[in-house]
Amino acid sequence: MMDRSVIALSSLEFGSAPATDHAWLHGPSESLARLRRRSEATADAGCRVIVVTGPAGVGKRRLARWIHQRMRGPLAPALVVDGAALPKDVATAPGMLIVENAHALEAGAAQAIKERIAQAKETTVVLLSRTPLATLRERSLDHEQLFGRMTEAVLEVPDLSERTQDIAAIARVALDETCARYGMPARALSPGALAELERQSWPGNARQIRGLLEQAALGSTGRWISPADLGLATKEVQASGTLHVRLPGASLREIEIKAITLALELADGRIVRAAELLGITRHALRRKIDKFGVNARAASATAPDPDASI
Repeated sequence: MMDRSVIALSSLEFGSAPATDHAWLHGPSESLARLRRRSEATADAGCRVIVVTGPAGVGKRRLARWIHQRMRGPLAPALVVDGAALPKDVATAPGMLIVENAHALEAGAAQAIKERIAQAKETTVVLLSRTPLATLRERSLDHEQLFGRMTEAVLEVPDLSERTQDIAAIARVALDETCARYGMPARALSPGALAELERQSWPGNARQIRGLLEQAALGSTGRWISPADLGLATKEVQASGTLHVRLPGASLREIEIKAITLALELADGRIVRAAELLGITRHALRRKIDKFGVNARAASATAPDPDASI
């Protein structure tokens, strides 16, 4: 099979790229490869209650759609509902049930889903949540039963900060999807634009990249998306209160080490506060500290004294 990057570039000369499975997640990282293997095994095993967790924007809905297609086929019915506003007839509605914002389920709603599972032996329920599973189980007895004893598989979609190797694939697929959606000629990312994307921090995850590429494609006229089309030189792609470090020309490893060290200095060595500044979980930060050999105590010791005169 032809590599997606080759398809994206060759489409400029040979027409639009062939149809692809837009419901799946894209990228070469090992963490995503593990998720694919677990997801395929989960779908093939016919698990009835599946919980998909992960931060906002990582692709939980896409993964749920892919599971539905692999388990039931593209023409089989699927009911997608919001956990904050569950329909009254959810217990009897046909097809696979996909519950977005499952962290918003009240005890009564959790009970209704439990009834659906008990009444229909062939039903499958996929619960999507940005809240960790342990927290979901603590809310009530119904939550403990639904997210505990009834759950047969838990799939965690990793944050994009933990799989930066996937940025190029996500961007290229997003550009292809945009061109197909709006009936535009196929376009490709210039090397400079791709390098600019890989230098950014993405607190909005893959969803934010897709939004940016859609704006760039709609606002440009050339065959290539350039760094200027992205507008990242003048527009900060970040969430409020998130720490970002820009070191043009530095390697990704050097940028991460510098960002972690600076965050630890500003947080006086406190892991939780440093993770908040970086926009990642404390567990992800601890893994990066171990990976890069960053000394949290030393970083804290070198932090400037806020009361010292300048």
